[in-house]
Amino acid sequence: MASITYQQCGICQSLSKAIPASKWCNDCDEALCINCNIHHAVSKATKNHKVADIKIPQFVLHLDQKLKCSVHQTPYELFCGSHKSPCCISCLKTNHETCTGFESIDERIKREIPAIANLLDDLTERLKTIEMFYEKLYAEKEMNMKEIKDSCKSYVKEIKTVRIKVNEVLEKLEKDLLNKLEAIASKHETSIKQLCLEIETNKKRTTELLQGVLTLKNQGYNTHVFIGKNEIQEKVSKEETNVEEFIKMKNLNCTKIILTIDAKIQEITSELRVFGEIKKSAFSSAVPCLIKKQAQTPVFDKQKLILEKVQTVPYEKSQNVEGCAIMPNGKFVCLYIPHYASTDKEQNDGELVHFNNNGSINSSIKVSSWCFDVACITDKKVAVTSTKHPNIIIVSLEYKRVQKTIPTENICYGITCFNQKLYSYGNNEVQIRSLYKDEVKKVNIQKHIQKHGSTGLGDYGFIAVGENRIYLTRGHDTISCYDTKGSFLWEWFNPSLKFIRGITLDNNANLLAIGRDSNSIVVLSPDGKQLCEILEPENMAYPKAIDFDQMNQKLLICDEKGGAKFFSIAYKQ
Repeated sequence: MASITYQQCGICQSLSKAIPASKWCNDCDEALCINCNIHHAVSKATKNHKVADIKIPQFVLHLDQKLKCSVHQTPYELFCGSHKSPCCISCLKTNHETCTGFESIDERIKREIPAIANLLDDLTERLKTIEMFYEKLYAEKEMNMKEIKDSCKSYVKEIKTVRIKVNEVLEKLEKDLLNKLEAIASKHETSIKQLCLEIETNKKRTTELLQGVLTLKNQGYNTHVFIGKNEIQEKVSKEETNVEEFIKMKNLNCTKIILTIDAKIQEITSELRVFGEIKKSAFSSAVPCLIKKQAQTPVFDKQKLILEKVQTVPYEKSQNVEGCAIMPNGKFVCLYIPHYASTDKEQNDGELVHFNNNGSINSSIKVSSWCFDVACITDKKVAVTSTKHPNIIIVSLEYKRVQKTIPTENICYGITCFNQKLYSYGNNEVQIRSLYKDEVKKVNIQKHIQKHGSTGLGDYGFIAVGENRIYLTRGHDTISCYDTKGSFLWEWFNPSLKFIRGITLDNNANLLAIGRDSNSIVVLSPDGKQLCEILEPENMAYPKAIDFDQMNQKLLICDEKGGAKFFSIAYKQ
């Protein structure tokens, strides 16, 4: 039985020795072991040859050791049909005396070559799947780190903004209070000054009269007093009357200004202990579990799609749903547009409703009445397109507001998120935006002649994206598939599926599409073949939006009446 030749030293092999090679000479086109490479490097004929390292996985080297019998250390030469295992010549006398069905190990391997090839293909696909899983998981974690950094920057800005707003409010309140204090003090000061002037005038008049009486008294002007006593008494009585009237007419109360600090301000200084609170929140990974054996991947041949309803979420406030998206944590959003606005005055009549896992409403966020489609970015962010305004809005479900508006050259219709990138479609062009870099890649969709269906509304449609595939709805009744460069691959049309209103991909890269007017759903394989007969689910009322939860393998369908239904899906022959 031959060993794995590419890992054996060629020179040693010609000497009937099985020595693992560590180097490869391109000039000699031969593998070399460590010892042979030493001689090769100093030989006059070969010392100038280019030699490269041979990187052989350790487990492959270990398998090479298993090419010999572990008991007798001789190569396997036979295959025992009774034991279903290889054996050496020496083993025939010890463990296989009564066995039958022997054949040459080389002949057995020749017969097993197709099975070996299939096994290697299977193992390759399974390992590629695992490798892709880790690549996506690593990319997600890198994105998570970037998101944490971005969140920290945003929170620092928010904290400073709150601090500035608090300072502005306190400064305004302080200024208003100081102005009020100054106004009250100034008013009473003016009033008191005016009163003091009147007091001084009255006092001056009284003092002059008093000095006259004292002069009469001290100088002994008795004759003057006797003759003018009535006049003098009248003057004094008048002053007494003036005093009584002054007391009666004037507010002689003293003023005291009292300051009382508002209790809420005192709470800030005495009871406020923290500016805010920082918490961490765990959410499910967005990377689907891709570790599956290829044997578990269903092979379809016109199978039957089985939908089993697992949850119904009614929403009667609105009568028109435009799009839906499921979060990695199982929550979901629905885009409700009560009516299409005729002017921009009505542009905020739309609602983006965020539902909890149990169907209760988490929040409702006002959006444009012209919104068309919605895509999930993370548990906390979604992207929404508009049929009137050339932009994409990023909505924060955490802060319940539009966080960012991204201007676009053209109107965008369908939108989806795949591998940390936003894919939007409009004007026969797919735009691919990095979530965390200011990068936009434009993919012009290759024009082709539609074999079937309507040819209008070429720039209008929904989008779904998988590995190396872009799926678009064309018009109301056709689905087209392109590669990532925009080259046309295939087209599907069936008049039984009427007015396509949404497309999504399941875990096996099969495309699910819904028809509003036909109340139906269809499944297409990645090569464009119809896998299932068109199904008309019970109690379906004009389906208008669809999304598939690859983490939990649940299908969400929203109907025109505003209701949302979750289904488990299965395929049967």
